[in-house]
Amino acid sequence: MTHAAQIDLTTNEMKKAVEDLQNDLKSLPGLLIQSHKKLELLEVIPLVTFITLLIELASRIEGGILKTVEELADLAKFKKVKDEMELQKTQDTSKIVDNTEKVIAHQRV
Repeated sequence: MTHAAQIDLTTNEMKKAVEDLQNDLKSLPGLLIQSHKKLELLEVIPLVTFITLLIELASRIEGGILKTVEELADLAKFKKVKDEMELQKTQDTSKIVDNTEKVIAHQRV
């Protein structure tokens, strides 16, 4: 049997989504201050609760389930697919590009 490369790709997408949610949460107070419409705290609480639960779910999936699956795959001696090795190289390159874009965007602000 072989180790599925799709899991790593999906995990990276999940991590990116969590980072985006966390950044949006950090910018929420600034948006509320700039808004002319007065929002009640009770209107915002369900959204913040939902986002917090999503972030917690993602961290538990990554921290527990995925690591356990990887350990089981290692114990079962699953082979890595050649495509997965190429995927890993591509992901490493995209991380470098993504970090560079973040630095450039931060410098513009």
